[in-house]
Amino acid sequence: MIKSPAELSLAAKTLGGVPIWGVLPGTAAARAGVRYGDIVMRVNGIETRTLEDFIAAREASDGRVVFDVFREGELLRLNVHLATGGTLS
Repeated sequence: MIKSPAELSLAAKTLGGVPIWGVLPGTAAARAGVRYGDIVMRVNGIETRTLEDFIAAREASDGRVVFDVFREGELLRLNVHLATGGTLS
């Protein structure tokens, strides 16, 4: 399990994904199960090697976003339903 910000940063860089630094309670991301320490590898099938990739893939969605995240040695698929305006809140 990733515990420190340094470990999360190194893991994200090594795996080629975007780290999740935190999730606000009650948001769409929290309801979908996204949590601190996840590393987003793909959004709707589009690789997210950088934050810019992540933002572009999320903005291209129709309100439904599928995150493929790496968590504790496993790849998980999480379905996130975006609020009006495409935000994760």
